[in-house]
Amino acid sequence: MNIIYLDNSATTRVEEETLQVMNQYHSTWFGNPSSLHGMGLTAEKAVDGCRRAMGQILSVKPEEIVFTSGGTESNNLAILGGIEKQKRRGRKLITSKTEHPSVLEAFRHAEREGMDVVYLDVDAEGRVRLDQLEENLDEDTMLVSIMHVNNETGVIQDLESIGKAIKNANKNTIFHCDCIQSFGKIPVKPRQWQADMVSLSAHKMHGPKGLGALYMKKNLGIHPIFHGGGQEGGLRSGTENVAGIAGWHQVLKNLDMEADQGQMRGLKTAFLDTLEKSVADIQINSPLGDGFVHHIASVSFADLRGKYCSTHWREKGSMFPPDPPAPRKNGDKVMCWSSSPWKKPTWKGPFGSVFPG
Repeated sequence: MNIIYLDNSATTRVEEETLQVMNQYHSTWFGNPSSLHGMGLTAEKAVDGCRRAMGQILSVKPEEIVFTSGGTESNNLAILGGIEKQKRRGRKLITSKTEHPSVLEAFRHAEREGMDVVYLDVDAEGRVRLDQLEENLDEDTMLVSIMHVNNETGVIQDLESIGKAIKNANKNTIFHCDCIQSFGKIPVKPRQWQADMVSLSAHKMHGPKGLGALYMKKNLGIHPIFHGGGQEGGLRSGTENVAGIAGWHQVLKNLDMEADQGQMRGLKTAFLDTLEKSVADIQINSPLGDGFVHHIASVSFADLRGKYCSTHWREKGSMFPPDPPAPRKNGDKVMCWSSSPWKKPTWKGPFGSVFPG
């Protein structure tokens, strides 16, 4: 079956070369990186190799990279660990209304624990309102968390301006960025943004599931949320996922963001052009341009529920997500994520013929 997969913002395929590397560390070099014998040292070397590669891509020190079980844990470690560190500095937290649930739910938990949380509005294109952020920043602000790329619309936040505003208002405020949807696709620049922490995930970029990372500025000193053997500099206890980390390293070795984004721009252009020519009453929520990533396409179809469209195309061998659990305006939406080759559809004509017979 020739599957058309348009859900790469949810997860990606692991390439064969990466699987082969991972299998070596599952079956041959399966030592615990905390062990002092030869196999343990080989495992530790694999972990450190990925840490160095990641540090080089981010232009940070390898020791500032902490491996986790995924993006959700990275976000929770950053937010909850940061709150615990900062709790004597203030009670105010700031995020936006369009963050990923792993960020929003962490803030809601903090709110239930008595913290004051400000949820920033976004403009018509989904960008955080900088004026509203600046109005809310003060000496009581302990932590701010803003995502880099929105996983539904592909909008890119101006993290450099956001970081500057945060540090100008209060140099002690922790600035966390969720870069799970951007890392490996467009440049991620923690130091340029003045970001204290950045969350990353492997399976969004053809790495294995169940593996993430957190960049944490040296000497930031957040509190761990797991307790145990003290791995990852005491911030994330538990034996590291050596095979997954080795696989992620292989992905990083093969990374060519410029070439990949060039291909994605071509695919997105063809996708959106064909939609606009073939279907009436659509709205492009993620236009081509510097303000949106090329690997995400968001489209609204008037009077058509996403789940029905998703069910139809699943039967045709295509896979893209139905309506995401997000606020809607101007009718129902179908959110399509595209980061793999797209085939021209057989249907044309008026909106009512979107389902071919």
